[in-house]
Amino acid sequence: MRVLVLACLLFFSCKTSKVGTEVGGNYPTPPNGIPIAENFFVDETEISNSNYQEYHYWIRRVFGADSEEFKATFPDTTVWSEIDGLSFLSKDYHKIQKFWDNPVVGITLEQAKAFSKWRSDRVAEMILVEMKVMELNTKQNRHNHFTIENFLSGDFKYIYGKKKIDKATFEFLYPVFKVPSAEEWELFSAVNSDNLADIFPKNKHNKSVFKKYPYPFNTIEFQKSNFNSFSSSDGTLNIKVVTAPVNTFGRNQYGLYGIIGNVSEMIEEEGFSKGENWNSSFHDFSKEKNNEFLKPNCWTGFRNVCRWETRKFEKKY
Repeated sequence: MRVLVLACLLFFSCKTSKVGTEVGGNYPTPPNGIPIAENFFVDETEISNSNYQEYHYWIRRVFGADSEEFKATFPDTTVWSEIDGLSFLSKDYHKIQKFWDNPVVGITLEQAKAFSKWRSDRVAEMILVEMKVMELNTKQNRHNHFTIENFLSGDFKYIYGKKKIDKATFEFLYPVFKVPSAEEWELFSAVNSDNLADIFPKNKHNKSVFKKYPYPFNTIEFQKSNFNSFSSSDGTLNIKVVTAPVNTFGRNQYGLYGIIGNVSEMIEEEGFSKGENWNSSFHDFSKEKNNEFLKPNCWTGFRNVCRWETRKFEKKY
């Protein structure tokens, strides 16, 4: 639990001062974010198992283990049984530390959107705490937990602490995380053609990846190589790696991991995903290509994009 709490602080902490960037403009860079355009940021990595577990355990703590809200967060672990030889991951993949940094899979678009909304609320909550507008409520439940909508509507009664925020004047800059659209994904893929050199620039990091593996991406080419293997949790199997930690392999021109390979990524257009994965070939990659995504599987995850919005609160007399 302490590890999860620490991970939460690292994943969701954010500098709230308006430190501008040449690309992102006069906006702070959100947690795990890379500036792509004016007020448009993209996660450096795909959402990992540990990131999703933070959400999973928060919902359990606030809504209860028997709640429908908590039950709705569970990934479909049976997706691993669809691939010969990987059924043991149904037990291991979402739970053991070995896979904490690997991308979350087995979830629906609706679950990804719910995570994104929860993430927006949690980052906004911490911003208000850092601004000393409110104190952190460590005893939140289904009736008094913080949401951006309640705060913006003037429903302040649930905020923990003695701060009289209705008498304050301040500008509230808050993040809106979401699953990217197809157009947004194609933008941050940083590919201007089908030339893979566009997505694997010859920088120091990528050269080190290529020196370690003759494969820049975790796709089926790497899967069929002799460069990857690990033992199952009971030590009885020595099999190929499937997904890899989200911050491994090559980075594109923006510094994003996993645009090609590891897992394909959901887009907000229902029924589709983008990018190749550990079970497909990088030769099939095209930024315009839409993969069919009709149900959870073990080769599709997601990442968030973020934009900032502002609400000014005037002092009441």
